[in-house]
Amino acid sequence: MRYFKKRIDKPLGELLIEKGLINRTQLQEALKVQKERGGLIGEVMVSLGFAKEEDIAHVLSLQYGFPYLPLEHYE
Repeated sequence: MRYFKKRIDKPLGELLIEKGLINRTQLQEALKVQKERGGLIGEVMVSLGFAKEEDIAHVLSLQYGFPYLPLEHYE
């Protein structure tokens, strides 16, 4: 079920590569693990240590056209 239409129609992994946050080998490994275990690709990348949660949140905000607001700046 999708509530919001993507503004950038590229997969999350490709956007992470474009931003220099992961490399193609890491993406391939994460996709392999995702296929074996299931789960969301962003969660898999974080669990493997390839990306930080903040990186995933930032790229998802770009993908869906929402501003990225890091919560550590708010009380």
